[in-house]
Amino acid sequence: MQADDIYAVVSSRLQDMTAVRRWPWDSPNTDHELSLERFINKGLLTIALQRPDATAEVKDFTLVQDLKQELAGTDLALIDCYFFMDEHGAIQNAVTRIERKDLDAYSPYWVTKEGNVYHWVYDRLQNPRSFFVIPKPDKADQQLKALVSKVPTYVTSPATILSISDLYAPALIELVLYQVFASDTDDANWQKAMGCMQVAAEIMGIKLETDITQPMKSMHDRG
Repeated sequence: MQADDIYAVVSSRLQDMTAVRRWPWDSPNTDHELSLERFINKGLLTIALQRPDATAEVKDFTLVQDLKQELAGTDLALIDCYFFMDEHGAIQNAVTRIERKDLDAYSPYWVTKEGNVYHWVYDRLQNPRSFFVIPKPDKADQQLKALVSKVPTYVTSPATILSISDLYAPALIELVLYQVFASDTDDANWQKAMGCMQVAAEIMGIKLETDITQPMKSMHDRG
């Protein structure tokens, strides 16, 4: 699916299909002009943050010899870990997620142990860029087979291939329209904007009040 597939639907719903559009598809010439390209990129990031599965990818994550691990620059969030592998890529054992409080309560000396990794600890809300493995790897270049959410590929032209699952294309359309309507201070358009946000939230299967209102409100406030 290309970006122009989204643009065409959005422009049609806005009745903005003339040769000179009020809402152009490509980036404007200045930072003060608006375009659907900017809106679609904000929408892509919102979907990736709210639904990590939208940009999910299985990868081999190389561990450092420490309890704390850092995600790579293109990784947005950790979704799951499957196997621990040695430095040659051979699977050694499955790994399971565990809560930090449970480790502290039942194995208070977990921070001193080394060996094959059996558990991982991750709190996306507290620190989305790092996680812990237990015990600490005892060799360099050992790996985890992991499922991560990637930073979406941002649109630079109408021909850009979208990096999110096609399942979320309807949500992306609604998020772009939300920003279009929210950029207008007219009360009627603000009501349309809130309607688009509601539909996007329903498509993504999230609760509007707690999961998306604040991120999208911040997006609107920043312009």
